[in-house]
Amino acid sequence: MKNSILHLIFLFAIILYSCGSDDNPTGGNNNPPSSNTLFTFSELTLNVPTGSGVNVLMDSVVYNFTDTTINTIKIEFNVTSNIDTMANGNWACWLNERDSTTNIYSVTGYITDSLDTNFTTTVDIAGKSNVFAMFRLQSVVNNSGSSVFIRFRNIKITKLS
Repeated sequence: MKNSILHLIFLFAIILYSCGSDDNPTGGNNNPPSSNTLFTFSELTLNVPTGSGVNVLMDSVVYNFTDTTINTIKIEFNVTSNIDTMANGNWACWLNERDSTTNIYSVTGYITDSLDTNFTTTVDIAGKSNVFAMFRLQSVVNNSGSSVFIRFRNIKITKLS
């Protein structure tokens, strides 16, 4: 009985020692998020089930910049897809001003085969106002024999200056 009480006290001490502190938040790589990170989005996915006929699907996520003192940003994301010959798709990322028809920056990828690629770019937005970033996925499937997906992962916009 005496040893059981000692074991319980020892176990309780280990549990207390292993508890973290709210004063030192940890994230990936045991570091708090950067204060220069403006926007993150873990995943945006289009899924089309097997044998679903002809489908045209779209989905998007938008970030509106609120800090007008930003000069340069970095955009990072990963695009993956299992598109096959019975389907095609595209992905796009662009920056624009709300009241303008001219893109500040745009990139579009057309998908006709499986894909897994990382994308990084820097964009100068100095002097621009009412800026937004849009990430869009689109898929066209014609009786695919397997389920099809297109996916943005780890979308991140960081303020560089």
